[in-house]
Amino acid sequence: MDVTKGEFVGAVTALHFSADGSLLYAAVGCTLYVYDSATGKMFTSPLSIWSQGTIHGIDIGRTRTSSLVLCFGQKQLGLVTSFPDSSSEVTPLSPSIVATECMDWILDARLLLDDMDSSKVALPKIAVGLSHNMVHIWDPSTQAMLQRCQSQVTQRLHRHVWSVAGECLATLSGHLDTNVWRVAVHPIHTTWVATGGGDNAIKLWDVDSHIANQSLVHVKAVPTLVAPSATTNDGGLVAERSKKNHHAMAVRSLVALASSIVWISDQGHVGKSSWSAHAPAVVQQFQSNVCCVAATTDLIAVGDVTGHLRMLSGTSLAELAIVQGHMGRIMSIWIIETSHREIGGVTVFTTGVDLTLREWTFHSPTSSLTLVATYQCPSKNGCISALAIPTTDGGNDDRTLLWCGDARGNLCVPRQVYQYRAHDMGVNCVCIRPTGATTFDIVSGGDDQCITHAAVDATDRSNITVRHLHGKRNASASALKAIQAMDDVVVAAGYDQRVTAWEMNGGHEWTRRGVAYSECADIAGVALRRCDGGAIEAVVVGKGMQTIAFR
Repeated sequence: MDVTKGEFVGAVTALHFSADGSLLYAAVGCTLYVYDSATGKMFTSPLSIWSQGTIHGIDIGRTRTSSLVLCFGQKQLGLVTSFPDSSSEVTPLSPSIVATECMDWILDARLLLDDMDSSKVALPKIAVGLSHNMVHIWDPSTQAMLQRCQSQVTQRLHRHVWSVAGECLATLSGHLDTNVWRVAVHPIHTTWVATGGGDNAIKLWDVDSHIANQSLVHVKAVPTLVAPSATTNDGGLVAERSKKNHHAMAVRSLVALASSIVWISDQGHVGKSSWSAHAPAVVQQFQSNVCCVAATTDLIAVGDVTGHLRMLSGTSLAELAIVQGHMGRIMSIWIIETSHREIGGVTVFTTGVDLTLREWTFHSPTSSLTLVATYQCPSKNGCISALAIPTTDGGNDDRTLLWCGDARGNLCVPRQVYQYRAHDMGVNCVCIRPTGATTFDIVSGGDDQCITHAAVDATDRSNITVRHLHGKRNASASALKAIQAMDDVVVAAGYDQRVTAWEMNGGHEWTRRGVAYSECADIAGVALRRCDGGAIEAVVVGKGMQTIAFR
């Protein structure tokens, strides 16, 4: 199923397929939208059922002369006649609406088509289920309530799709909001499912393909992180002891290294845990509200909501330096490591809500931070969200070509005062693939679920040229969070934990090489390496670490 991504129109509160499955009805507030199921494009103009309120449910039917769509929500009912019920209809219809308001909240409503005598009446009666166990029968032809009764038992039915053995077949993760409000199953292709969520999106799924992609190569879970109930007197450094002396805490962010995990909590903790479940963790607690972290083997950088930047020892977590980095919350931190590191200095980049990107040098011998440069974010209302630096043939990083992505979809080179629009929404990840001494490809992933690809020629630093290539639209079912390129292969990981490998095909139309679903929640990064036999192995890190081989 190849669906074109349309504009978000609002939180989806009801979904229903037409009888032949060719149309999808979607409710947003009190407005009914109709989409072509095969293309995802809007089939006809939106129709407002009421002047205000919210549609919570839909039922459909047909008489001998007209198609019917019943909408209900809150205390309102609306019956639409002469409404499209198939994508094969070419003659424009003129829908009409019969509406009424009930005495109580409507929980369900259904067209009574089986009881309809089409020779006598034009419209069917409607059964309405209300709060407080009430059931009403409404006649839309006369707009009268014909019958009222009260049931003795209240029952709420929830529908789930499981295997016969009671096993969950697949988890369909893709909505950005935590709430998936409505589900509809295609009447003919029963493995096609439509979902609507609080993220203002409608998504179409092929359940069979998701079941097929549930296999994983290897998964390693992060050891359980616990906060100490007390600290020692030597600066607050503690190790894990018995579980009775600890209480659970929420991990706000983490960085996965080769032998350890550096993490921060919602209670001001900075910790370092080994991948071994039996090794103790080292924890430091600060009085400030820490919100972002970056780490290498021997150095940790932490930012907080007041704009302070701290540099910590990578082994003991002792505080080495602290500065007021930004006016307000620090949003992201990057530590730049290369094989040709400056003697005694490490480069750190920070971005904050003050819409600036700042470059720092940390001097190890003196444990001091020096501000090197400050750049203004290209967008007036979006801070830098991704960063990458190309390397020269000798392996040195070329910082005159620092590339940044911001929360408004722009890619820019702050030092060259150059930028272009790469995404419709925020840029979350950027990677650079060298193609020559002064040329390289830049690949980015964003909240718009797309991958952009551009070829950059930086031979003339005063006149950088960018040639936009194909990339991949609708590359994911959710926002892309991490991306890396190796040779002609790009591997991208999304918010929905789907990891996909793409063949770039020399800048022409991309093709999918493989896809797998990770069990690592909150994916933060991807690293690639070439295995024996030509396979590419992707190491995915987040709340856990997983390796996936693409052959």
